[in-house]
Amino acid sequence: MLTDGKSTSGGLSRAMTAEMNHEDLVFAAQGDAHTLPGKPESECGALYVECGQAVGAEADPASRRPQATGSGIDAFSLLDKPWIPVLYADGRFELVGIRTALEGAGAVRQIAAPNPMDRVALLRFLLAVLSWRRVDPLENGELDRIITDGRFPAGWFDKLDEHRECFNLLGDGKRLYQDRAIRSLAEKGKLAAKSRKAEGDQSAKHRDGISFRPVGDLFQEFPTDTKIIHFRHVRDEQYGFCPACCAVGLIRFSAFASAYAQVIPAGINGPTPAYAIRNGPTLLATLLLNWPPPLVDGDAPTWDADRKSPPAKNIVGPLAAFTWQPRRIWLGELSEELGICACCGEKARSISRIAFGPGWKSPFTASGKGKRFWPDDPNLVLDASQWRTKPKRKGSQAKPRQPIASTQGEGDGQPIGFPSPDLPVGIHARFWRTALRAVLSSNSHGDRPNALHLMGPAANKALYQDAAAIWLPSVADAEKAGASKWLETVGRACESMLLVLRKATPNPERQHPNRKGALEAMTASLEAELQTLFSRSLSSVGAAADLKRTAEDEFAGVISHVVGSTTSGSPFRRRQANRQAESLLRQAFEKIEAEEQ
Repeated sequence: MLTDGKSTSGGLSRAMTAEMNHEDLVFAAQGDAHTLPGKPESECGALYVECGQAVGAEADPASRRPQATGSGIDAFSLLDKPWIPVLYADGRFELVGIRTALEGAGAVRQIAAPNPMDRVALLRFLLAVLSWRRVDPLENGELDRIITDGRFPAGWFDKLDEHRECFNLLGDGKRLYQDRAIRSLAEKGKLAAKSRKAEGDQSAKHRDGISFRPVGDLFQEFPTDTKIIHFRHVRDEQYGFCPACCAVGLIRFSAFASAYAQVIPAGINGPTPAYAIRNGPTLLATLLLNWPPPLVDGDAPTWDADRKSPPAKNIVGPLAAFTWQPRRIWLGELSEELGICACCGEKARSISRIAFGPGWKSPFTASGKGKRFWPDDPNLVLDASQWRTKPKRKGSQAKPRQPIASTQGEGDGQPIGFPSPDLPVGIHARFWRTALRAVLSSNSHGDRPNALHLMGPAANKALYQDAAAIWLPSVADAEKAGASKWLETVGRACESMLLVLRKATPNPERQHPNRKGALEAMTASLEAELQTLFSRSLSSVGAAADLKRTAEDEFAGVISHVVGSTTSGSPFRRRQANRQAESLLRQAFEKIEAEEQ
């Protein structure tokens, strides 16, 4: 168990696990390890459930390479080949196949992909595989047995054996998340482009978006064509990915895909969704915590339905949504010689080219500036009052938008996403409050007490420039009203700080950009302190009563630093300006309190 955020027993015994009901499972991970926002898991006491020894022996590095057979390259079955990165409860890191990941989920701490977008996409993929059984363990009485045994029933995976060909990555037969027809279309487009070039046509080579592309298109971190060489320094056609990394890239597209060139569609939830994941002490617990909503009639995963076009919105359920195909892809040929994978660094035969084209467009509609999204997605966080993150003109203040109604007919709100990297640092620092406020007002994330891990891309227009992740603390139902009120008070106090700093000058009508810049520079440290204060108030008895007063002290400290660094003249003048600013800040808080009563 956890004491002061540290593991004292090394885990929960099997007997203790067997006594847990669903609410206990939801979760044993309620220590500081799962309530500190913004803290990486390595800094939080790890809690795990002992479910026997980790399954599977150490993976042979050669096992991830496609093996030559009498008929050519094998199919690289994703059921058995190692490709999913996992961290076991005993600290071991391994690549495992789908079957090993699910059968040994009780011994796995978490999916351990370095990019948070891949962690979300892989989890949703595994949930789709489990939900394919069309049996909900939360309703049919199997949950208690799963918790007791620390594993999913063996019979759950019989369907995988019956459809093994659906999970092949390579080979001449059916391939997972790939479309053989796109290869033929790319060949035709290549010939047509050559013909137009011979005739002197200098227009775009591939007007329909279908072409042969560098394999780097599978990962936004890799530069292709004119993309900026930022994360990885490589050149097109001079590098390749091993099959295991190609598989992860295909899975990522099902959750995250941006739109561009007017013909390439975004994913089912738009170009930049942020997905909220309930993290448990093991992969088994995490899967159960994030179990998708009930299936709808006609819902099927991509590998089973064999669709050439997207399903109608009335039959979109978790199976179709979690395996959505916004891109049509066909992996090219493997290299003859062994080389170094540019993504993971392993030595293997690699793929350097893919056939690539636009895939499914979202069947949902959007009006105005709203986004297209699947309204029943359990991992989205909807915000009914989106805030404009950029002022309309230079020097003006950002103002709240009017509430945005969902066009899906399933309630109000739009899915939140991480701010663009080109926005001021203050907007990024304040995002945890924006996200937490949305979570507290969302019914879909209010019934379970575990902390949320919010993950997704940060994009500048259509270009993914960062992959972000933050922790949001769990808030009990009894504390939600007070937490929401505190967040509102803090938000209004932040808005009033610039006005306070302007008034505490001999010329309050001026903009005073020096004070605005100094305040912006202090915002990140202020928000970090506010996060810590909020988290402590949830875990310490009596701390909630002092939360508001302590927050006022933090604001006063920031005001003092800004005034002291931007007031010219003698020390006496700086002290006078500081006293005036502190008085104005107290008045601002008193005004906020009076308006809230």
